[in-house]
Amino acid sequence: MNSFLRSGRLAADQVDAELLRRIANIGEESPHNSPDTASSITFLRETSSQHSEVSTYRIETSSGPRYVVAKRIRDPKLGTVDFLQREYDALQKIREVAGDSLAGTFPNALLFSQKRIVLSMVAGVSLDKQLKRTANVLTGWLSTRQMEQTGRQVTAWLGRFHELMRCGDVGHDHDKYATEFDMLLPKCAPFGVAAATLRDVREAGFRLSHDLQSRSMPAAASHGDFIPQNILIHQGKVGVIDFASYSDRAPVYRDVAHFVGYLLLLGAKPIYAGKSLRVLASSFLAAYPFPLDSALLRIFLIKALLRLISDGEPVRTYVSRIRSGNLDNLLLRLADEQKPLPFGIQF
Repeated sequence: MNSFLRSGRLAADQVDAELLRRIANIGEESPHNSPDTASSITFLRETSSQHSEVSTYRIETSSGPRYVVAKRIRDPKLGTVDFLQREYDALQKIREVAGDSLAGTFPNALLFSQKRIVLSMVAGVSLDKQLKRTANVLTGWLSTRQMEQTGRQVTAWLGRFHELMRCGDVGHDHDKYATEFDMLLPKCAPFGVAAATLRDVREAGFRLSHDLQSRSMPAAASHGDFIPQNILIHQGKVGVIDFASYSDRAPVYRDVAHFVGYLLLLGAKPIYAGKSLRVLASSFLAAYPFPLDSALLRIFLIKALLRLISDGEPVRTYVSRIRSGNLDNLLLRLADEQKPLPFGIQF
C-alpha cells in the first residue's frame, strides 16, 4: 500500500503531489538543505513546540505561490504514526462535515506519511503572541476595545465549529471525569503546585463533579487544545491550527474551558493586565451561542487548568514560581463553590 494518502482537495489547491511527497521525505536533520528538495520548493522557517516540529515551505505553482507546512512529531513516545494519523483524519472529517463554512480557517490535510503530515498553511499571528504585546501591564489599559473584539471573533469561530459539528447532548459522567482528574494530578507536582493544594482540589473537584452526575450538556466535535497558542489572527479573521487532540464527540465545555483556563493562567502571572484578560474572557463567554451552566463550567475549568499546568515548564526556582503566578491560590479559589468564578464570570 502506498504510504501516502492524498486528499481530494489537492487539485483545488493546485499543488503538485510529487512536490508534497518531496516535502514529506525531506531529511529530518537539515530540512532546508536536503538534496531531495525540488527547485520549486523554498524552505521558509521551522518552529518547535513541546511535541512537534513544523517546517513551512513555499511552493511555486502555475497560479502563484502556495504555502504548506510539514509537521513532524518530536517525541516518539506519543506514538508518531497514530498521532499524525489522528490529526490527518480529524481535518478530513471537519472538511467533509463543515464544507465551505469554515474554509480557510483551519488547515487542509494534503498528505500523510509515517513521519509527517503536510498541511496547507493558515495565515496569522498566534493570539498568544498578541496578548504578550497588548495585554501586559504596560499596554493592557489601551487594549480594552481590542480585547472585546477579539473575544467575539474567537467565540464566533468556536461557536460555528460546534454548531456545524454538533452531535446531541451528553450527561456528565463523574466516573470518567474522576479518572481523567487522577491522571492529571501527579503531573502537576513538578510545576509548583503544593501537594496539599492538589489534595484539597481533588476532594472539592470530586464532590462538585459527583453532584453534577448526568447533568445534560451540549456535545460536539472538540478541538481538544483550544488555547491562544493555536488560535491565529489575520486581518481581523480567526484561524485555528493543531487538531492533534481532536475528538469526535465531547461536551462543548471542553474547548470553552481550555480557552478561559489559559487566560486564567496568564492572569496569575504578574506581567499580564488582569483587566484586559477579564474583558477578553467575558466577551468570549457572552457571545458563545450555547447556554452554559456555571457549575459545569467550574469543574471543566479545574480540569483544564490541571491539564494546562502539567503541559508547562517545570518550576525549578523561586523566581520561576513568581513568574508562573500563584497556581495554588488560583486552583483553590476555583475549587471553592462559595466563591465566584474568576474574571467576574456570571451567567
